[in-house]
Amino acid sequence: PSKIIYQASISDMTRDCTHANGQLSMKIAVAGKVVPGPMFAPGTVTMPIRIAVQHGDEVLYSQLHQYQVQVTDPSAATQFVFTDTNVVVPEPSAKDYQAYAGFDENTPAAPADKSKGKRKKRAPATN
Repeated sequence: PSKIIYQASISDMTRDCTHANGQLSMKIAVAGKVVPGPMFAPGTVTMPIRIAVQHGDEVLYSQLHQYQVQVTDPSAATQFVFTDTNVVVPEPSAKDYQAYAGFDENTPAAPADKSKGKRKKRAPATN
């Protein structure tokens, strides 16, 4: 624990859906926090957040975002909210799409950006 730079976690996910012209547009937002560790120095933390929408095994949308959070107080957690407003997929015939948000575990991070917290949230796209 003495070598931890910071721990990032996602605590909530929401989505807002709009149907138009045979398309489903989604606004997907995630909320979380960055908790500084003993080795943390104030500055910018870049988190690789992936937003994806699936229908069964088919990936309809997948986008990796390098989201930056300014962390200035090494003794307190910093909350963040990230929103992807660009999700557009074919309108479903049933309410069976799944929306996912989480840290992309396969993305190489710079040495100063090692996240110890991994958590994925899932919410059915039922609007």
